[in-house]
Amino acid sequence: MPIDHIFKEVESLKNTPELKHLAAAILDIRLALLEIEYRVSQNPLFAWEALQLAIKNNVTLPKWVIEYLENCAENLFSLE
Repeated sequence: MPIDHIFKEVESLKNTPELKHLAAAILDIRLALLEIEYRVSQNPLFAWEALQLAIKNNVTLPKWVIEYLENCAENLFSLE
């Protein structure tokens, strides 16, 4: 199968409900993996990456990201 044919096939699927459903599932998996990475490492970059992904994809922020941001706000307001 020529490579051009594959690209045309993918392009024809671009806006189908099936592909949108698959993209949403992949996003859910990516966000879940970021949560695992964050909880294991406590590296805040994973929370910030999840925030960016959610915003760029116009999805609700995961609860764990909201909790992280609330904690950041509390820490900032407790500074004197």
